[in-house]
Amino acid sequence: MASEAQKRAVARYDAEHTVQVKMKLNKENDADILKRLAAEPNKQGFIKQAIRTAMGNPGALPVIEAPDKWLFVYGMRLRGFSPGAQPKNGLVGVVDRLTDGFRGYHDILLYNRPLTADEIRDYELDEL
Repeated sequence: MASEAQKRAVARYDAEHTVQVKMKLNKENDADILKRLAAEPNKQGFIKQAIRTAMGNPGALPVIEAPDKWLFVYGMRLRGFSPGAQPKNGLVGVVDRLTDGFRGYHDILLYNRPLTADEIRDYELDEL
C-alpha cells in the first residue's frame, strides 16, 4: 500500500511529466480497430508504436501485424532498450515493463525467433 507521501509524489510527477489522452470509438464504424486493440496486451505501447511508425520515426519498431503467431519473450535485466543493447535480428516489438506488469526488467523484448544461448548471455537477457 502506498503511503500518502508516495501518492502525492506520484501525483506531482504525473502532473509535471505526463498527459492523458482519451479516445472515443464507435462500436460499429470502428469495429476493426476495437478488435485489433482487444488482441493487444499492451494497448498503450501498441498505439504509441503505431503513431511513431506513421510519423516515420527511424527509431520506431514495426507494429506487430499478426498477434496470433508465436513470439519469443525476453527480459532486459541490466539496461533498457537502446541501439546495440539487444539483438536486432527478429526483433518485432518492445513492451514497456511499467505498463504491462513486468517488474524487475528494464524492458521486455519480443522476437519472431528464439534467441541463441550466446545472444541471451552476451546481451544479458532472461527468457520469459
